[in-house]
Amino acid sequence: MNQRKEPPTALVSTWVNLLMSSEDREVKDRASTMLLTYFGDMKAVSDFVEKHQIEIKYDRR
Repeated sequence: MNQRKEPPTALVSTWVNLLMSSEDREVKDRASTMLLTYFGDMKAVSDFVEKHQIEIKYDRR
C-alpha cells in the first residue's frame, strides 16, 4: 500500500479554518479542494483534525 506522508498540521489548520471562514466562495472552494485532494473525504479530514487537536475558529462576520 502506498500511503502519503501526512501534511503539516499548520497547513491543514489553515485550509480548515479558511473553509469555515467568511472568505469569498472562491477561497473556500480552494481550501475544500486542497483538503479533498489530500485526504480523499471529509471524514479523513475530521479524523486528522481530531488526532492533531486542531482548533477550528468560526468566523461569523
